[in-house]
Amino acid sequence: MNQDILINNLSEEIIMSQDFVKVASISEVPEGSLKTVTLGDSKVTIANTGGNYYAIGALCTHAQVDLGEGELNDETIICAGHGAAWNIKTGEAKFARPLPPEPLYEVKVEGSDILVKSK
Repeated sequence: MNQDILINNLSEEIIMSQDFVKVASISEVPEGSLKTVTLGDSKVTIANTGGNYYAIGALCTHAQVDLGEGELNDETIICAGHGAAWNIKTGEAKFARPLPPEPLYEVKVEGSDILVKSK
């Protein structure tokens, strides 16, 4: 019976870890930088601010520009296309007119790997 519980717990851990996908190494996203990666069918921009990693949808909801080409200013990504900005913690847009928010993705670091939870 204990063996069954152990096997079930192990299976759950494997399934849970499969929800996360390695998308980069921490050396690829140094402090204050952005990197756009592919996660399944989606593009996601990884941001490193203060040694904390965040993942946000990579295409500007205003002009469809890759946010990884923008500038990271503390908790804000500024789009290189038209200067629209998104908060990396909330996904909310900051622009002259309302814009849809960017989707957020859960991130974890294991060793030197950055993993993002697929949706």
